[in-house]
Amino acid sequence: MESKWSYTEPILVESRIWRDVTYGNTYFSNRIHVGDSAPLIMPMSYGYGDQCLYEAIQLLIAKGYLPEDASTTQKIREQGIELVHRRKSVRKREMFKL
Repeated sequence: MESKWSYTEPILVESRIWRDVTYGNTYFSNRIHVGDSAPLIMPMSYGYGDQCLYEAIQLLIAKGYLPEDASTTQKIREQGIELVHRRKSVRKREMFKL
């Protein structure tokens, strides 16, 4: 299936994960690169597991970089869009900020 949402360059989602060992909560922040445009920054937010990737996809849909039916990574691949996700555990001070 041919898609108008095809990019020559992949969409890169960089996630930074911080775990608060005192209370056991997990937080993430994202920096999203789409082509040559300025990166989108998602400041620190509560979430664990794949929540960081899910929130990044929702932001990309809201900003018009992804079609509305591309709500999962499988649907994104079916559209012919390459999405690269890199996740790194960091200290709190290394989280992405606005």
